[in-house]
Amino acid sequence: MQYIVESILNYVQKENTNYAILINGKWGSGKTYFWENVLKGEIEKIEVNRKKLKAIYVSLYGITSIEEINNRIVLDNLMKKSNLAQKIAESKWSDKLTELAKMTVGVVKSLEIPVLKDVLDTKINYENLLDFTDTVLCFDDLERANLDITDILGYINNFVEHDGVKVIIISNENEISDRLISQNIELKMLVSSILLDKEGLFNQNLTVKRDKEEKISVNKLIYDKIHTLFDKTNEYKRIKEKLIGKTLTFTPDYPSLIEEIINQISNEKLKKFLIENLEVIISTFKDSGTENIRILKQALDDFELVYLTFQEKYSHLDTEILPSVLKFILAASFEIKSGTEGNEELENVQSNEDFLSAITWARLIDKNKRLYVNCWGTLIEVPLFL
Repeated sequence: MQYIVESILNYVQKENTNYAILINGKWGSGKTYFWENVLKGEIEKIEVNRKKLKAIYVSLYGITSIEEINNRIVLDNLMKKSNLAQKIAESKWSDKLTELAKMTVGVVKSLEIPVLKDVLDTKINYENLLDFTDTVLCFDDLERANLDITDILGYINNFVEHDGVKVIIISNENEISDRLISQNIELKMLVSSILLDKEGLFNQNLTVKRDKEEKISVNKLIYDKIHTLFDKTNEYKRIKEKLIGKTLTFTPDYPSLIEEIINQISNEKLKKFLIENLEVIISTFKDSGTENIRILKQALDDFELVYLTFQEKYSHLDTEILPSVLKFILAASFEIKSGTEGNEELENVQSNEDFLSAITWARLIDKNKRLYVNCWGTLIEVPLFL
């Protein structure tokens, strides 16, 4: 990860860059955590032209329009960090606006805030309203926006190309191709099916013969047709080549990252307990095969509730049970939140007896059946006394 830090710091200090940097990695691998707890702080230590750099973070998750992105930049970041009204009042009218400054003024004008609205109705100078030469923009969750990805990249390119703003994009490129195909998927399936039927490729057995009489399933046939007709990957690659100057692959040191997450816990007793059981946490995380730090953090939050209740009401009991409870909660969280088949069985479990009965019954029915929460080979009896 140090290579990523050094590459980013070198980029933000360079003059006259006209490209963005992409940090690519699996969903939930800790990219956002890395930005918030490592990269952001390192960037804001840097001075360029005697000004400390500012890092602005914008999540694209669920975004449905460019205006929403504008609002998030202005409201979630700039309005909180600067005395915007005072800057406006002290300004004089000018047409010399950067793309970002124009966007900011437009957003503020659209707000129903009387003080700002009155100020903006006067003839004032916006030239120095917002200076983005000392700003680094970070756009996260590109693949999870409800807006055409190519439109978002075109929007970001305006800042990079026209204003020379430093931009970092955080994304999971493996999901982008599937996301492009999945947009309006029902309509695409209908169109593909009609065309396949007109081409005579369907038969009574719902298979098609290709080279060497190979039979292809209908689902595979339709999927291939959708890709042929509607694949926007090439368009994405074209825009990416214009916008992205460097792609950095995020491959975290998970043990170190997990230890860092635990060290940020404010409850000293809980932190001490988790550090003492660090190997349990790391081994369960590895055995899950998810490489998903987000799920781990959520599981540790869940365990904190159990731990606090134990300390408050059951401190007289043997504390040796807590490592088993910890492992159980971690295992259950990874199984449930990673979408493991059969996890709905847990809804019927109301006690430790229910849990053990379900396991015993499943083994009687099918000795080879993969049991639901089994903590990867180690069955744990956990008194559900909380």
